[in-house]
Amino acid sequence: MLRFTNFLGSIPSSISHLKTLSYVDLVKCRFSGSIPSTFANLTELRHVDLSYNFLSGSLSSTLFHSLSELVALDLSCNQLEGPIPDSLFHLQSLEFLLLSENMFNGIFQLDKIQNLVNLTELDLSSNNKVKVEVGNTNSSVCALTMLEVLRLHSCNMNEFPGFIKYCDLVELDLSNNRIVGEIPGWIWGRRLQRLDLSSNLLTGVQKPYRIPTYLQFMYLHSNELGGELHLPIPSNVGNRTSELSVLSLASNNFTGKIPNSLKSCESLVVLNVGNNKINDIFPCMLSSSLRVLFYIPTDSMENFDGEIPNAIGDLNSLHVLNFSHNALNGGIPELFGKMSKLESLDLSMNLLSGSIPREFAELTFLSFLNLSYNKLNGEIPNGRQLQTFSVDSFKGNSGLCGFPLNITCTGTSTNGSDQSPSENENEEDKEIEWEYVSAALGYVVALGSIGWLLLFCRSFREKYFDIIDEFVEDMFDCGCKRRRTRRATISRV
Repeated sequence: MLRFTNFLGSIPSSISHLKTLSYVDLVKCRFSGSIPSTFANLTELRHVDLSYNFLSGSLSSTLFHSLSELVALDLSCNQLEGPIPDSLFHLQSLEFLLLSENMFNGIFQLDKIQNLVNLTELDLSSNNKVKVEVGNTNSSVCALTMLEVLRLHSCNMNEFPGFIKYCDLVELDLSNNRIVGEIPGWIWGRRLQRLDLSSNLLTGVQKPYRIPTYLQFMYLHSNELGGELHLPIPSNVGNRTSELSVLSLASNNFTGKIPNSLKSCESLVVLNVGNNKINDIFPCMLSSSLRVLFYIPTDSMENFDGEIPNAIGDLNSLHVLNFSHNALNGGIPELFGKMSKLESLDLSMNLLSGSIPREFAELTFLSFLNLSYNKLNGEIPNGRQLQTFSVDSFKGNSGLCGFPLNITCTGTSTNGSDQSPSENENEEDKEIEWEYVSAALGYVVALGSIGWLLLFCRSFREKYFDIIDEFVEDMFDCGCKRRRTRRATISRV
């Protein structure tokens, strides 16, 4: 094992002299060049991990012919190109095959993998020049009974692989492809924990369906799913409640209200329903475990209305809340002060009125705040936190005064002018009015541009929600956790 040793240059062909070598781990060693053909002489190899290097060139069709003992092969995150060799799919001992984030090209017939009867994990993701064709994978007999993890992100697919219905998958990633039509009812399986079908052309969900209790991460954003939002989540199985932790449904055509079935999701941590056609009041049924809530509409027909209920204080695990550009009215509840872990709060572009609760000054973790363009009034509460934000966090509320605004709460300017209060007020009113108009125009242009891009530019929409996904994954450290779990599993092999 020589991982992280920062070797330079090519892997020496003399490695073939180690005839009894069974384990090769050269992760992140900065090797470049092609994989030496002499690898084919290492007939005892069981584990090969060359991921996160700068390996290039194509894989010889004879490279793997004699490696009949190979159990795990990880060539991900390199610069390998050319076709994926057929010889890989004659290695019937192979359990882990990870080829993601390379430059492979050509057409790959997915039915080839059915020869790998012991295959547990397959990852061909992010080979943008490969076109994966499903082929004859709808047979009633499927040999892939051991398959648990299938990742085919960004593989230019246009249909679901039919063999999935015969597998008992734990993770399925078919995101950023061109799959059209309905999500088949058999996709959910029994043990599925992570499902990513985002950034496709999906239009509906085949019924009847039921979200499995074990599902933790579900990404369906950036599709064309429509109709009333319906989530058949089992309330409990025995003494178990739903394990759903992350639910991303943004940038679809869902209508109606946030479903009450979410109250069964006591583990829900992230909810993203932005850019839909949902018209609802604040979803009070959400679990107190929620940490991130996105609800960002793109036009005036897609918004939450009504008052923010006091129940908001029950979401005391919330880290991020974005309800900007809605039609929320009434006051900001004082019980926001109970949300002691809140780091980012955006309530801008609503119809909120009244004063800013003094409890806001106690939100010591708050690093981003935007209350702009509402109808708030009164003095901005003094405290260690609120005075650290810029004027932009409060502008567009003509009744607000106090630092950091250049408006004192007696109606005089803080610039030391000798003008009378009435003259000062008149000039400030004019200044604020013009500032409001220009800033509002800027917001409208910016919002319109973002809305237009989200609605009509698929690449921008995919990148936008990929950023959100990355934020979520970073929060949970899921990517690293999955990778660590994967490598630990392979290492045990």
